[in-house]
Amino acid sequence: MIAALTLYVSAIGLTASVLRAYIMGLCYLGGGLFYEEPDGKKSFFTAMAMNLIVDPLGAGSISFQMSYMAVFSILFIYPRVEKAAKINGKTGVVKMVAATALLSLVIQVGLTPIFMMNFRTVPIFSFLVNIVAIPIGALFVQASFGALLLSLIGTGALLMPAVNILYYLLKFFIYSVAELPLLSLEYRGVVNGWLLVVMYLGMLNILYNSKKVYSVIPLVLILIGMRGRYGDYTGEGYIYYDSYPKIVVATGKLSEWDIEEMWNNRIRDIDVVISSRVQEKKVMEKLEVKDILILEHGERVEVGEKVFENKKGVIEKIKIEKD
Repeated sequence: MIAALTLYVSAIGLTASVLRAYIMGLCYLGGGLFYEEPDGKKSFFTAMAMNLIVDPLGAGSISFQMSYMAVFSILFIYPRVEKAAKINGKTGVVKMVAATALLSLVIQVGLTPIFMMNFRTVPIFSFLVNIVAIPIGALFVQASFGALLLSLIGTGALLMPAVNILYYLLKFFIYSVAELPLLSLEYRGVVNGWLLVVMYLGMLNILYNSKKVYSVIPLVLILIGMRGRYGDYTGEGYIYYDSYPKIVVATGKLSEWDIEEMWNNRIRDIDVVISSRVQEKKVMEKLEVKDILILEHGERVEVGEKVFENKKGVIEKIKIEKD
């Protein structure tokens, strides 16, 4: 099982969430080799410690925070909520649907502050989507991995029809439910980080009626999430200048990928976008850009203490000697 898990991880790449799952899997499966009782909570803390050793700066990424907060909600919060909801008294399909919905709701509540801080959205009924999306997604992942293994002996085509059907089924379902109202709401206010800290710790103390050492984990994750980016940053299609005003110089048209990269690097509240090309309105709205400057060839503009010029279609920051 460890060999299969290693092969799977090698195939999909080591992102923060994959590394977390891989280390937890190794701890859980390898515990028996050292006569240790498998324990999900021990695996969770071991994975977090090793993840931070391997990639200390990874704790600042959204994927790290969401992955560990989701698993934290599953291991430490859900069992208490499940016991209070008395789901174990139900049977069959009713129990499966109720458990899936409740688990998704618990994870959603745990991730809501992260959504608010990074994406300015508040999920409402989106947890209900997982009742259908999770089973289809799980089958899709398993079928895809099965096709990958079979491809090693030249028989991957046997499973590819199932992979394609599940993919288009999942895609159709997601695009269909995306139009439903109240799945999530946009949040345009300022998130008070300390208020969220109090909320997390209060929730844990209500559930456990005592202060536990692991209750500081949400606090640490939130404090990390509160930090902004300090210093300039060069992305694939843009350069971000950490100054006042905050400036993004786009080398071309900014894309959805650029937005995701900015969010993941804590680039937010952009004051000015400077480019030689007209930007898409929906992209600018998502970034909540206050002003857009399009420079023609040879034009120059001064923003704050920086001067930019369009040189042969490329915006460059130039140094101006002032008296």
